Amino acid sequence: MTTPFKQRLFIGEGNFSFTEAFIEKHPSTANSIIATDLTIQNNPQTHDRINTLRKEKVQIYSNVNATLIDKGFPNQRFSRIYWNCPHDGSNYKNQTLPPIIQDFFQSCRKAQKPNDQVLITLIQPEEKNVDSNKKDLYQGYVYNIVQAASLAGYRILKKRNFSQERYPGYQHTQTRRPEEASITKQGLRQFVFEKIDNEIFCEALQKTINQELPNLQQAIEPFNEKEILQKLNTRGIKIITPSLAKTLTRSSQKECKIKTDMYYGTKRQSFDCSTDYDSSDEEDLRFTKNR
Repeated sequence: MTTPFKQRLFIGEGNFSFTEAFIEKHPSTANSIIATDLTIQNNPQTHDRINTLRKEKVQIYSNVNATLIDKGFPNQRFSRIYWNCPHDGSNYKNQTLPPIIQDFFQSCRKAQKPNDQVLITLIQPEEKNVDSNKKDLYQGYVYNIVQAASLAGYRILKKRNFSQERYPGYQHTQTRRPEEASITKQGLRQFVFEKIDNEIFCEALQKTINQELPNLQQAIEPFNEKEILQKLNTRGIKIITPSLAKTLTRSSQKECKIKTDMYYGTKRQSFDCSTDYDSSDEEDLRFTKNR
């Protein structure tokens, strides 16, 4: 079925209350949405919600791995991919989430075209309630979002408020549990990323390698993006991430800077952006003629 609306993929939906809230706000988009989770919560409320969504023509799938989107939906393009509060149920100090988020962005890259977007919502406590360092703990240490997005060729466009005022009825629950995740009450922000044209990404990557790791660049001639990324070890990735991210963020819609902080003895980057408080987003629901 063809639709004038951009194809949207929702990952890790849990209780599917975000899908419900989204089509309540944008009812015409229902048949352009695929909503998924790795495992469907086994409770009456979630099952009733799924049945209602299917009647609205939303496609619902389980067993969808966020790091294997391109394999779960081969040869399918998603103009917008959403993931709210990613989690795998582990303690954040185990650092299992950063590689998951990195693999997620790499998979998104294979399922999207240039200018398509990834919208990922993360916990970000209000600055007035926490130390400035802890404000960015989640995007910096828990998820390492700057590195994940930059190495996949995505630039941040803007950061937006995310709340029940924006999507009434949305309730984030704990991973594999129906209980509400109270930690999200500290504050949520949606980070909007745009996929960069591969030629532009390669130019930015090559420029960064030339500046930060000239010996690696000289060892691989002519420049080969895949070979370069494969040869970058953990230390090399840490070296190039700040410069690469700064290069990619220069065309952001909002003022965004790359900030470096120390978390548990590890240097990590975060996005320091002005926030778009306008909740009436999704202004680009439809395809343009030149899609």
